[in-house]
Amino acid sequence: MNLRKLFTMGLVAMLLVGAIAFALPGGSVAAQAPTPQPKDPQAKTQQAGFRLEKAFAAEQKLLEKQAQHFDRADAIIAKTEALVAKAKANGKDTTAIEAALAQLKTKEADARKLHDDAAVILATHSGFDANGKVIDAGAAKVTVQSAKEPLKEVHTFFSDALKATRDALKEWRQNHPKPTK
Repeated sequence: MNLRKLFTMGLVAMLLVGAIAFALPGGSVAAQAPTPQPKDPQAKTQQAGFRLEKAFAAEQKLLEKQAQHFDRADAIIAKTEALVAKAKANGKDTTAIEAALAQLKTKEADARKLHDDAAVILATHSGFDANGKVIDAGAAKVTVQSAKEPLKEVHTFFSDALKATRDALKEWRQNHPKPTK
């Protein structure tokens, strides 16, 4: 017999032994996991209600936070107006700051209207009881979804306008540094 045939027969034998070892079970057998039981529809409803309650509470907290942002924006506007008045009295050009401030005031008015709309929606709390618990899932879902959009837009209005005002103030301060003593 030549070497090639011997090698081929050995390879076939090893493949055959490997296939048999793979096909036959060996080792320990693990217990099969229990089949998952179908979820109770009541539990599903409770879970959805819990999520709606969490979303409702989060939106109420966001509404409070936004009210604080309005207070801070009013303070920023007052300080910036004082800075503009003082700079104008000293004969300095404040057109960039005034333009940014006017835009901030406009955006704040728009954002305040959206904030008030969201506050009305959350105050009526359709689908929720006085403690924020779901009593009507459909109405609660509508309440959460309809308050979500105005709250989101308030953030967008504020972030853009405040950034523009901050940038204008920063540039103006770089061009007009405080005199050193």
